[in-house]
Amino acid sequence: MNTHYASAERASKEQIMFDFSLFESDADFKKFLDSIPFYISLLNEQRQIVFSNIKMLDLLNADSLEAIIGNRPGEVVLCVNCDLKDKGCGTSKYCKYCGAVNSIIKAQNTKRMASEECRINVRDGESFKALDLKTTTTPFDFKGKTFYIFSIEDISTQKRKHVLERVFYHDALNTATSINGLARMVKKYSTNEEFQKYVGILNSLTQNLTEEILMQSNLSVAESGELVMKYSFVSSKAIILNCINAIKGYELATDIDIVLTPDAQDITIYTDEVLLRRVLLNMMKNAVEASLPSETVTIGCEKTENKVRFWVHNSSVISQDIQEQLFQRSFSTKGSNRGIGTYSMKLLGEKYLKGTVSFTSDQERGTEFYIILPEQIETAE
Repeated sequence: MNTHYASAERASKEQIMFDFSLFESDADFKKFLDSIPFYISLLNEQRQIVFSNIKMLDLLNADSLEAIIGNRPGEVVLCVNCDLKDKGCGTSKYCKYCGAVNSIIKAQNTKRMASEECRINVRDGESFKALDLKTTTTPFDFKGKTFYIFSIEDISTQKRKHVLERVFYHDALNTATSINGLARMVKKYSTNEEFQKYVGILNSLTQNLTEEILMQSNLSVAESGELVMKYSFVSSKAIILNCINAIKGYELATDIDIVLTPDAQDITIYTDEVLLRRVLLNMMKNAVEASLPSETVTIGCEKTENKVRFWVHNSSVISQDIQEQLFQRSFSTKGSNRGIGTYSMKLLGEKYLKGTVSFTSDQERGTEFYIILPEQIETAE
């Protein structure tokens, strides 16, 4: 059976139950497995769960082992990519970048322990949440058969803390350095006209610094689920123009033409203006960073039925391998200490603004990031 990555072959239900019985009947082995303070499942050659310790059942909120055996790891944690194909966990085009399935395949091929970090988005009700995991797979023989010990370590907190701190200090330092350099220029020029010019730029840079701090603050609170929404009626054109003015003070935007499309519609929507502004600014920053000097970034807005669609376009193309990893929290093309922009768009735009955030990118049309929002967000009373 052809797949985009790993084999889709599964053991029969009878074989799964036979393997399950091998472990279930061994009281000493069960006691040993339950004593291990890690999330552990035992897998067969087809990457299916045949047994787990109690800690793993607690992680999965499973009432019994019978509820999860026969499934693969991504299927029981509700990976968002598992339902893209009916062949299951490990078989979609996205799975080739998944540390979980890669650690299993590597252990199967080398017959040795293999560890990989795994960035995964899992379903959380009508939304999603991001997990950063470390997965380790170790082959072992039991009663004449080869199985695989598959363990999970949740490293989400430390990864988030690391990324947020490095991004914050990186961006804040860059902006602060620009302010410092500009201050020296203001001091150097003595004419009133020059003074006014550079004071205006200084004000823009100060606003950028404030935006960076607020963005990191919003994201940290949003991930913890404690973000308080502030709703108001917002003009779509007004918020776009506000974002364009803000992004023009961004250092990399100096030689980029940033324009509002002439046919952009002015629509009044009821939403959280601050969060929408954060999403649009991140889209614009991505577009600016991907553009060459003298290229154009265009922003537009249109109404479709009871939805409002904002979009940001640039002429560059995102390579396929990067496209398939966008919106993961720790992934970035800018280096190992980055990886917040696209993830924050998805988190704020979908979990909090109740919209849809996505993109298109090809040679013919370039790249377009967009968010589709309800014209009036439904608020809890």
